[in-house]
Amino acid sequence: MSYPSPTLAALLSFIFPGLGQIYAGETRKGLIWAVPMLLFIVGALFLVLGGSAAITSLITAQKSLALVVLDIAFFLYHVAAMIDAYDIARRERTLGYSRARGAPVFLAILVAITIVIHGLPAVYGLDYYNFASGFQGHSDVIPQASFAAITPGPQTPMPSFSNLPDESIPGETSTATVSQQPGVTGAPGASATPKGSGGPVATVKPKVCPPPPDVSGWTTADGRQPAADGRLNILLVGGDSRSDTGLDTNSLRTDSMLLLSVDIADCKAALFSFPRNMQEVDPTSGSRYPDWFYIPLEDGSHYPGMLNALWRDAASSPAQYPGSDGIGSECQTQFDCERGWRALTASIQQMAGVSVDGVIAVNLKGFVGLINNLGTQCPAAGQRLAVDDASGNPPTCYPGIWLDVPQPLVDLPGPCDYDPTQHCAYYNSQQQQMPINIQPGCYFMDPEYTLAYARSRHQDSDYQRERRQQYVLQSVRKQLDPLSLLPHIPGLLDAVQQNLFMTFTSNDFPYLAQIASRVDAERLYQEDFAPAHLSPLGSMSGMQSFVQNIFSQPEPEPQPPQQQNQCPPH
Repeated sequence: MSYPSPTLAALLSFIFPGLGQIYAGETRKGLIWAVPMLLFIVGALFLVLGGSAAITSLITAQKSLALVVLDIAFFLYHVAAMIDAYDIARRERTLGYSRARGAPVFLAILVAITIVIHGLPAVYGLDYYNFASGFQGHSDVIPQASFAAITPGPQTPMPSFSNLPDESIPGETSTATVSQQPGVTGAPGASATPKGSGGPVATVKPKVCPPPPDVSGWTTADGRQPAADGRLNILLVGGDSRSDTGLDTNSLRTDSMLLLSVDIADCKAALFSFPRNMQEVDPTSGSRYPDWFYIPLEDGSHYPGMLNALWRDAASSPAQYPGSDGIGSECQTQFDCERGWRALTASIQQMAGVSVDGVIAVNLKGFVGLINNLGTQCPAAGQRLAVDDASGNPPTCYPGIWLDVPQPLVDLPGPCDYDPTQHCAYYNSQQQQMPINIQPGCYFMDPEYTLAYARSRHQDSDYQRERRQQYVLQSVRKQLDPLSLLPHIPGLLDAVQQNLFMTFTSNDFPYLAQIASRVDAERLYQEDFAPAHLSPLGSMSGMQSFVQNIFSQPEPEPQPPQQQNQCPPH
């Protein structure tokens, strides 16, 4: 007569609680043990069949904590089911005067594996709960829009980047030769691949736009209804602070300001860049902007300085700007200074002619932390790298993203502080000088070089920098791999929490996630308000009308993806 194996019984209940009990002869008990697992499977199927709306509904702080508690309870149930099946089989074998050698060790191994299986989600869940609950929401810093509705009409097309002879679009590959340069490692003499080469060309996938999510129930903490008109507008801001806490003793300059606008129903998205040096023309400013342009303030007056200084001036001037009641000039050293964000969003939405639904701002260290936690790649021999590594023993794998550089990017006007024999003017996120000399081609760039590519401006202009920033954001969106992101979730959440300001709370995250999934990075409208692009619009109302009606213009067509291309499709 054969007796059940305790080892096999424990293994079966590890695979599916209750199977080990049934194998050991306790069928009724096994069915009872299987009930929670069956309920879990039914719940998982319900979520999967419910689509992205059901899955993303779980990413609030409260629900993430509930899932952690459920995971811990399921862990205890899982272990108890294994131990019970093991004990039943062990007792049956004992009655037959037989012992299973090594079974306790095997059971201990199964328990250890179960701890890992349930422990990682619990740790990630707690990290996410701490991250999500840390954002209290500041949607009240966005004032009500005061502009009048503009009737849609014939639009004056904004000049294309390619129509300007001295400018080009990041992402268009040059055929120039890549040479070995200071600060850039790679293969000397390697040439970039021109468009149209590199093997067979695949066809562009047709656009698929699923039914839009229901956002009618979306209400922020202060009672607003984002995207009530079917369009979500988020102000994306990059600040120049290098502090680990958002700001330090120095105030913030908003050097990168982009308005992301999403047409939810039609799966269309646009990025509008507002240059840092936007300024009303006066005899002393030397502004290159048209004489009709000005920066409107909430009270109807005009801001005389450059746009990137508005946040700082508002934060330090409680008597002149509303918000941050009871807080004086020290507000300028606080990343969540209501007065600064209120002034900036009021001006942006007045210039754009659309209501700003939310703000997401990050400083320099936050950007580097984001790129550092997107995943690690190991470029092959001969592929061009741009990495900030002075160890003399560089690694073979790096965090970063692929970027296609169309023109040389050189930031070498003066001697370095740390090495007078080298030339550099760019300061990285650690306030250290680093030489920037990147020739045209396809590069894998580490976090610091990605930041440098997005921020460097000594060679060309603020307007070219804006276009590089749009290209970097587009590249991050296209190269984001959720699977490779999983091991980096704790570091990503930590980097974001320390260096991010947003007006959203975790209750808004499910709606944001559903809308973000509808953004097609290959068909992104990319516009900027450089002087040459702004002048044809003719007036402030023309500027507003252009933003309001951007989605009535032809949608950009993506480049066909090319085989054997080191860089992702443009």
